[in-house]
Amino acid sequence: MRKIATAVALMTLTAASLSACSKPEAKQAVEEVQETTSEMATDAKDAMSSAAADFAVSDPISYTCAMGTKLSVVFSDDKADVTVLSDSNRKVTLLKTPSTEGTLYQAAGYSLHTKGNDATWGSADEVCTKA
Repeated sequence: MRKIATAVALMTLTAASLSACSKPEAKQAVEEVQETTSEMATDAKDAMSSAAADFAVSDPISYTCAMGTKLSVVFSDDKADVTVLSDSNRKVTLLKTPSTEGTLYQAAGYSLHTKGNDATWGSADEVCTKA
């Protein structure tokens, strides 16, 4: 990010220097520098927004399930990081998959299907409720 800010500052100084000239070539160069600077600023903003979205996660949400399983789940836009507290804190990352109802997260042999305060966990569809 610091490199982008330095490049933008350098381009701005170059544009200011060139604008002092009255030649048409200099004016065209100033316009090109300004356009490039604007594009770089837009690209930097988009990159930062994307990076921020990658780190947007929920606070851990606890679920207690019917067969005694206890879960702690951290949700992000495209995945759920599940810690199975009742199984030596086993951690599983599940990816969001299309669902006709609620939100479904799956990975090799595991699934978590949430809807409101309720969820189903595992291959046996153990019924769980937010604790």
